[in-house]
Amino acid sequence: MNIRHIFLVKLVICILGLLPLGSARAGTYGTDPTTPTAAQEEARKESTASTQTSRAATQQTVSIIGSRITAILSPSRMAPSGGSGGGATPSGSSKKSTSVLPGATQSTAGAALVTSGYSAGDETLSRAAWVSYNHSWVRSDWDEIKSSSTIHTGVFGADMKLDDRFLVGLSGVVLSTGSNNSFNDGFADGKGYAIVPYGALSLLDGTVVIEAMTGFGQGSSDVRRNVSVFPISYKSDSDRWLASTAVTYNHALDKLSLSAKLGWMMAYEWTHGYTDSLGNAVGSQISRLGEASIGGRAAYTFDGLEPYFGVTVVYDPLLTPDGVGLSGNRLDRKEVTGTLGFNWMPDDGIIAGMEASNGFFRERQGNTTVSASLRIAF
Repeated sequence: MNIRHIFLVKLVICILGLLPLGSARAGTYGTDPTTPTAAQEEARKESTASTQTSRAATQQTVSIIGSRITAILSPSRMAPSGGSGGGATPSGSSKKSTSVLPGATQSTAGAALVTSGYSAGDETLSRAAWVSYNHSWVRSDWDEIKSSSTIHTGVFGADMKLDDRFLVGLSGVVLSTGSNNSFNDGFADGKGYAIVPYGALSLLDGTVVIEAMTGFGQGSSDVRRNVSVFPISYKSDSDRWLASTAVTYNHALDKLSLSAKLGWMMAYEWTHGYTDSLGNAVGSQISRLGEASIGGRAAYTFDGLEPYFGVTVVYDPLLTPDGVGLSGNRLDRKEVTGTLGFNWMPDDGIIAGMEASNGFFRERQGNTTVSASLRIAF
């Protein structure tokens, strides 16, 4: 065998030795079809990590709109002239009074918690437009899905009272997220939108308010991970659906207002399948959330200013995916949220507000939100 033949034999051996690497890049990570490929396992962890971001974003949307509904149909809106009907409006008060009875929600009471002009049956301000901006920080300290995220949520809407008991409205949601995924040295940037119609029914002069909303939206994500010598990136699209219902009990004691709220929220997200930059095919994934909440809030109004605080307990009986890596750990399903904020009412029909909220007691997870809002009635 001459030198040329020896060279050719060595070249063939080298090529054969490189074939497993080429197969891995094409997505063949194992011969057992029941074993997830490396790409699928990373996608699963990314999906679990994003569950926390999606949950926080959904909570924001439902909380903003829910707070808006409850306040519109508070007892002070329903009281007849002279101050009866829930004890909200004292005799001799201005017809266009301002009263605040926010509903108890997890976060971001911001989206126009108050209304003006109904205390004595005045319907001149039966319509309103409102907007809210919210910024959240979400983190996970699980080693397998360690990450930190920011969420920017803008919600805008308009609504009107059909009569003393019924409210209908329509809102739009614009969402932007950014996540640093320490567990795979990557990042995920997302954006999306949703259209959410809502309505409410007031009973017992606004002492009890029943609300409901549903919405549909779409989103997209741009993801990159660095788990080997070959960085991997991909883009995916998703369809989103949410629904929520709640019952709020309101009680007013002169300038002090108290409320208690019991709610149920559901969200569903279907992420379409994709092929990443190395040719790995990953199928579609489904995320589901079902969350129950119960909470209360206290507020005090003086000289056009209303400070308030609230506490809400939430539990997620439905949360998928919730697996943390291969350790067998699961995402915590319970949380207590504390809220502190204020509303400022410089004139009838104009309300501005700011709020901060923080989640406690959810194991190795946390979220903090700050918000600002403006509402104009006409």
